[in-house]
Amino acid sequence: MVTVMAKGTPPAAGESRPDFSKFGTVGFVLIAAALLLYGLNVFDVVDEPIGNDLLIIGGAGALFLLLANIGPLIESLKWGKDGLELNFNSAINADVQRLTAKVGELEIKVDECCGQQSAAPTSRRLTAGAPAPKLEAPHKSRPVLDPDDKNSGRFGGTDHAGGFRLSASFEGGGDWATVNLAVTADGAVADLRPGEAVEFHLHETFPTPIMRRPLRDGAAHLSFTCWGGFTVGVWIPSRGIELELNLAHAPGAPKVIREH
Repeated sequence: MVTVMAKGTPPAAGESRPDFSKFGTVGFVLIAAALLLYGLNVFDVVDEPIGNDLLIIGGAGALFLLLANIGPLIESLKWGKDGLELNFNSAINADVQRLTAKVGELEIKVDECCGQQSAAPTSRRLTAGAPAPKLEAPHKSRPVLDPDDKNSGRFGGTDHAGGFRLSASFEGGGDWATVNLAVTADGAVADLRPGEAVEFHLHETFPTPIMRRPLRDGAAHLSFTCWGGFTVGVWIPSRGIELELNLAHAPGAPKVIREH
């Protein structure tokens, strides 16, 4: 499941919002050219086969028309080393993240109510009985050490504790990067309870800075897109475990995460 939002509201350095105002006109011109070629071929004005040319020109015209219609929703569009990089504007991003948060809460409630962590087979034994008590997150009473990175130093200062580890992997690396977070339990954690969840605390500029994900088969995952590094805080309220990881210092972090 992916949530899409930048760290902060401005785009990355050197990035500008694309102008789609003329894309519709270009699209209509290309489609008209394809129809003209088709007519010339039908009336034998052109003897050479032009089937492939029609597909290319007509397809390009259709693409330009599509971009003209969805253009107002797009924040950035460019070709990178991994292909087309497309990011929607903040309004769409905010809606996507709020929906993701609601789905995560629903998954946690379903796990708790049904008395199981997942409908899929699990390799971990579940402990029956009442859910574990939910403890208050200690970071709330700790002072902010870095105003630009408010999670730093407030979630225990380590990425592993109590048999759990927080890790990050990355995709992309142009003006934006996708961050894949994972909280995993080692083999010693065997007393998992239905409905246990992990709280991911993101940068305050995200529309939903606290995202809860179910702990299933000893792991919880969250993915999002951003253009800068910050410290992710994790709180597991059923166990009183806190973790933190500075994305800029994580192995494999791309330049847009390390330097913004």
